Amino acid sequence: MTVQSGVGKQIRRIQRSLHARFASAIKDDRTVAMALGVMMLSLYCCTLQLHVNGSRSPYATDVGEIQNALPRWGTLHFTGYPQYSLIGSVLVTILHWVGVPPAPAASLFSALWGGLVVALTFEVARELGARRLPSAGAAIVFGLALSFWVDASLAEVHTMTMAFTAGSMLAGLRFARTGSKRDLLWLAFLCAQGVVHQRAVVFIAPAVLVLVWGRWRTVWKNAWSIVGHAVCALATYLYLPIRAWTGAQWTFNAPGTWRGFWGLVFDTKAGRIVRLPADAAEFWGRLRTVAALLSQDLPWLALGLGIAGLVILVRRGRLQAAVSLTMLIVVHLGVTTVIWEGRTSDALLAVKLPAIWACAVGLAFIAPAGHARWPQGAWAAAALSLVVYLGAYHAPQVLAITRDRSSEGVIQRVSALPLTDEPTTIWMPWGHDYWALRYAQTYRGELQGLTIADHNASIESIIASGQRLVTAQETFYVFPTSWFEERLGRVYLSSPSFGLVEIRTAPMQGVLTPGATLLGNGVAAASATVARQGEGQLAVTVQWLVVDIPGADYAVGVHLVEQTPTGAEPNVLAQADSQHPVYGWYPTSRWSSGELVTEHYLLTVPLGSHPTQVRLFMYTHDDTGFHNTNAVVLEAP
Repeated sequence: MTVQSGVGKQIRRIQRSLHARFASAIKDDRTVAMALGVMMLSLYCCTLQLHVNGSRSPYATDVGEIQNALPRWGTLHFTGYPQYSLIGSVLVTILHWVGVPPAPAASLFSALWGGLVVALTFEVARELGARRLPSAGAAIVFGLALSFWVDASLAEVHTMTMAFTAGSMLAGLRFARTGSKRDLLWLAFLCAQGVVHQRAVVFIAPAVLVLVWGRWRTVWKNAWSIVGHAVCALATYLYLPIRAWTGAQWTFNAPGTWRGFWGLVFDTKAGRIVRLPADAAEFWGRLRTVAALLSQDLPWLALGLGIAGLVILVRRGRLQAAVSLTMLIVVHLGVTTVIWEGRTSDALLAVKLPAIWACAVGLAFIAPAGHARWPQGAWAAAALSLVVYLGAYHAPQVLAITRDRSSEGVIQRVSALPLTDEPTTIWMPWGHDYWALRYAQTYRGELQGLTIADHNASIESIIASGQRLVTAQETFYVFPTSWFEERLGRVYLSSPSFGLVEIRTAPMQGVLTPGATLLGNGVAAASATVARQGEGQLAVTVQWLVVDIPGADYAVGVHLVEQTPTGAEPNVLAQADSQHPVYGWYPTSRWSSGELVTEHYLLTVPLGSHPTQVRLFMYTHDDTGFHNTNAVVLEAP
């Protein structure tokens, strides 16, 4: 009995000790900030993009490039992002050593910055005098804003940009309160590094100037130190030419040359993304677009309450801070009206983030004070409801982007390309498909035996070296046939595999065999096959042989039919017609005598249907109707 009593006392003593330590910890703002950062980091890890990017969402515009650049210690597009590239390459390399592939490692880099931003948001609210629980709530609300959540789950630069923004505001607020040299130099360091990292950080300048107002003597005394921080920040750009000179396998804009280097330093993309509204109607149209984007991040009620919180901040005697945060909102919303590319772009989505952040900070001051007329529990329930709503509403939208594997389609198409004795170059425009192919080849061990080149590679050199030149059929939307002929002369097209086009400077020749089917328009089907491909699809391959050059441009008909009673027209279940052969890019009037043109089609079999045949034919259309050639009839498997 005595022993049990002693053990019980010891347990209770340990419990009291742990409770005291916990109570002390939650009174320490840094501990709470770290806990919030870790909590949101854990959430972001649940929505990380774990594979090569497939999303065409504007949020994911540059993700594939970053997934390839960081593991190669490469350099990025304008403006180079030297800090992001260097630090990100270090992290991705370390994680690769322990078995983490580059795609999730690059996403995790963004998530780490995202957790830091949430922690800094809490610290900013506390610096402004908000109580601990409302400050934590405001930080979580911003962390759940759609744009920020997506950016924290993808390989993107925007969470790092927001870390510089939030850190600069925190240092500025502290300097406004203390006037200390230490806080000023932190402000100078963060602002300088932020502007070098992403030029859009310069838009926080009005908010920062409000905070340093009245402290000009301290600023003047430390002017040389501030200049030193600016110079050191600019010096980080040396990373870009150094990597080029040391043989980086992934560089943008030739940073190893003076022209390429200064182009990265000074190109703010303003000439490409900034355009003033042409008239009042366009201005209001842009405002409606921006308003819709803002409401996607946070509900209008939350944004309105955040602005109301800044008014409350004035009543609490923090006029300077309230004006600074208001400037942050006004300036960034103003910038959104002039950043315009005719669509919702990545730049537009990113530049509004500081405005959302300032509204979220304002939410920390909506909480009732100690002698509020309505109970604290009601406020806590409302805040919890908002957090749950944002989590439930935004999570599916985030996952729709991060779990999109659309790029696997082009990888599978190129993987299915039959290899020949000729070396083959897959030539793709710089962008999503090219990035996906390079990633699959380097980090997944696929597409071996192929050379993957972007559109900067010389097609003349590829052809001159005796290689096959193959591209995706979508390439011709960007680089039409005329573009290739300006560089190579007359070109001849064929499809070596589904969705791919081979570009040749001499036609593939064939001969008419007894098994060929004459269509009656000068073209014969030298061979034709149909086979199952995947569930519910049929792959059709046909080789057209030019016996006599057709006198007109013929469309191609590919019909999956279900046989009906004798004398009735067959029931067409599905079709894959094309205005011109080779995915619409190679009119028959351009064909040459004896040329062999290969094509591939996919037919989707309707669920529950009973197809019996695939019919291949060519046809023209005029005012009198459709005029079909003879058909090639294949038995459906």
